[in-house]
Amino acid sequence: MTQLNLLHKEINCHFYLTCTAPLCPKDMNADNSIWFPDEPVCRLRSTPEWVKKQKKITRLKKIERSNYFTVDLLNSIININNQLKGKEVSQPPSNEIIIRRQISRQKDRVKRAAASVNLRFDI
Repeated sequence: MTQLNLLHKEINCHFYLTCTAPLCPKDMNADNSIWFPDEPVCRLRSTPEWVKKQKKITRLKKIERSNYFTVDLLNSIININNQLKGKEVSQPPSNEIIIRRQISRQKDRVKRAAASVNLRFDI
């Protein structure tokens, strides 16, 4: 069995420890991740156009919440309306994308847990 060689760099964002958005504009692996319309979106003020499209999609009432979007798909969208459809789950993303997403979420959980534990010893 081979291991994935994932590049990891520190993300400079003041929301980083508490953010649960699966697509982060500061994450160099964002192109390999997926996002569902019922998931959180980046809260930074200065964001790429695809994040602004995510925010508009979350406000749509009739959007299919079980379809997913990638950064490439978000970038290709011209009009955002209720007829917009993401990729169906029956067209799953490649295993590599799923694995990267799971690893990324696990690393985030570990970092948040480590940050929330205040280890101070007064001697």
